Amino acid sequence: MTSSTQPKLINNDEASLRFNLEQFENFGETSFQHVILLDGNTAIDGDLDQEWTEKTLATLGVTSGSDETLILVNGNLQVAGTIKPAADTFPFLLVIGNVRCEVIDTQVRILLKLGNKEEAYQIVKRILRTSPDFVDFQDFTTNADYLTWLEK
Repeated sequence: MTSSTQPKLINNDEASLRFNLEQFENFGETSFQHVILLDGNTAIDGDLDQEWTEKTLATLGVTSGSDETLILVNGNLQVAGTIKPAADTFPFLLVIGNVRCEVIDTQVRILLKLGNKEEAYQIVKRILRTSPDFVDFQDFTTNADYLTWLEK
């Protein structure tokens, strides 16, 4: 699992100041213990997953695990594998650019796996309202459970 951009560890305050995290829903409200910054267009040969995060943090001298971690890509991200940054909720991934990968496990899919339909469907509704052709959520436009939820 190699990365074309050298990861750098920054703190939450620096990330907030440099990238105005408040403009991104949920990111401005969360105080991250660790921020892995990939500054520039990044290609990862392999999966961007919890194992990648833990290995990257260890390389950067962090031994406390990946809880409360943000992976921040300031540029485009291309992954030759799966993007699934977390087994549960952390780490979070924020890409300020475009994403290209083989498989992506979005926050919505993770929330659904955790049984948090209300939160997941709120996100889907908001995204489809602003971007009706959003490719990753087209399956929801015919999903009976989601359509029933919309009628509430």
